[in-house]
Amino acid sequence: MTALAPREVLVLVGAELSTGGALMIAPRRVLSMLGTPEPSTMTLVATRVLGARLAVQAMAAACRPRRITLEVMAGVEALHSASMVGLAVLDGRVRRPALASALAAAIQGGAAALLARSRS
Repeated sequence: MTALAPREVLVLVGAELSTGGALMIAPRRVLSMLGTPEPSTMTLVATRVLGARLAVQAMAAACRPRRITLEVMAGVEALHSASMVGLAVLDGRVRRPALASALAAAIQGGAAALLARSRS
């Protein structure tokens, strides 16, 4: 079993914390940059909740950079990505931010899966 280099985990943690922080602190600005200039209250709340989930997930990976943590992270991101693609198909008003979220989740989930695989 190979050891997981701390910098690899820190890169993933940094990406998740940066994304989560931006979504929690400035959801309206992030959504506006993605083409949703006047998001509903529910969209703002959902965006903040997503940001909080990313921050918690990042802290879990930072505190316990084990294979199982990274595998769970990859699975959560895969589910999130799939749900955002579904939302993009069903609701044209949020298509761009939903697809951006799906892409980010796929990238971060893929990174977590690769890091988890390196633990075997």
